[in-house]
Amino acid sequence: MSALRTAAFILRRRPSGVIVQNPPVVAALVALCATRAVGARLVIDAHPASLTRTGPRRWLPDRVNAWLARHVDAVMVTVSDLAERIGAHGGRGMVLHEAPPDVEPSKPPSAGGRLRVLVVSRFAPDEPVREVVEAAAELPELDFVITGEPRLRPPGLAEQAPANVEFPGFLSIEAYRRTLGESHVVMALTTRPYSVSRAAYDAVWALRPLVVSGGPQMPELFPHAVVVENTAQSIAAGLRDAAARYPDLARDTRAALELARERWERQLAELRDALGAG
Repeated sequence: MSALRTAAFILRRRPSGVIVQNPPVVAALVALCATRAVGARLVIDAHPASLTRTGPRRWLPDRVNAWLARHVDAVMVTVSDLAERIGAHGGRGMVLHEAPPDVEPSKPPSAGGRLRVLVVSRFAPDEPVREVVEAAAELPELDFVITGEPRLRPPGLAEQAPANVEFPGFLSIEAYRRTLGESHVVMALTTRPYSVSRAAYDAVWALRPLVVSGGPQMPELFPHAVVVENTAQSIAAGLRDAAARYPDLARDTRAALELARERWERQLAELRDALGAG
């Protein structure tokens, strides 16, 4: 039913360009057929999993994805390594990150008193929240706010957490922006090497010092951030560093925002070119 509705929408609206998410690979195949029927350009938004998963069950999807890369106008990915993989298949890979949010940046709070650390989480499998709680126990001088739906929270995590950790639950957009504005430091952690989180960019756009983990591209993408490993010891050390250098990190947030803005403008120009909308 979704395939039929997708094809019907494209055939009826006859857009000049379409962006389709992959996975599911079926959506990309349907969009390719429909866009070619109306003469539209097609760009695939490829989740890293579609390019990095391994195993015998990946034989067919990998070959379909390689074929798609050669027959669409571009494939959007998170990092240059994945763009090179698309190029090896004969396609056009381009790195594209998050668009600027509809939020006004505000001056970081002063360092007087206790620093408040916002840990943006959904309690997803790639988020080292237990390690964050262990680090919080070593840092009683800091306050932690860990977001996420309570029903998805690891069992016993809240009960084991020290008194300086708060679990406000899943935040609405308004509550999230308010909490972001009230925080001194934002943490965006992941164990996935190809992820570039929205939360990290939220911190940059909001002018908040950032502590980040992830793949080897993180120091290049966020040169003004404190980069940590996903262990309690490394997270605690990174936060001690952030607290000690908070005035400098707060001052550098403006440079981080300008870097993100310049990167976004380049990426948007490349996307427009791929869609023929320059």
